[in-house]
Amino acid sequence: RAAALCGHHPLGELVEDTMEKLRPKNVVKIPWEEVQKHNSPDDLWLLIDGKVYDVTPFLGLHPGGGQLVVDAAGMDSTSLFELTHGEGLR
Repeated sequence: RAAALCGHHPLGELVEDTMEKLRPKNVVKIPWEEVQKHNSPDDLWLLIDGKVYDVTPFLGLHPGGGQLVVDAAGMDSTSLFELTHGEGLR
């Protein structure tokens, strides 16, 4: 995308084509409605960067406390995650 913004359209097309070829084909697509159902401390999923994570076992281990994770359920949690986590935690 940066290449396209700088006027390097052929490079941008090459990058997009390569990313598409590398994209996993056997990934399960989970409907948003299903993700929203898993919003309690005993069954908690988060959506971060378009990926769904079952974080239920992690609640008691989260350094900021499990309630912060519970509060992030039922929505796209990407922006909340980015506020306090670096790239290495993805």
